[in-house]
Amino acid sequence: MIDKPDLSELPRRWVWTKLENIAEINPRLPEDDYPIDLQVTFIPMKAVEELSGKIDLNEDYILCSVSVMYFGRCDNGRENE
Repeated sequence: MIDKPDLSELPRRWVWTKLENIAEINPRLPEDDYPIDLQVTFIPMKAVEELSGKIDLNEDYILCSVSVMYFGRCDNGRENE
C-alpha cells in the first residue's frame, strides 16, 4: 500500500485552489495560428513519476510532434508522413 500525504494540511504560504484557476488544461487553439516548429510546453504521462508525482522536464517538445502523438497528423491537417 502506498502512503499518501495528509492533504488537509498544506505547507506554509500554500493555499487550496482549483487547477482551472492556475492552468489551462487542453486548450483548444486554431492550428493555423502557430508554426508547426513552435516549441511548446507539454507533460506526457511518462514524465510524471508514479509515486512521488515528480515531473521530469528534461525533454523539449515541438508542436508538430505533440500533434502527431494525439492526432496522427500535423501541418494544418495534412497526414504526417
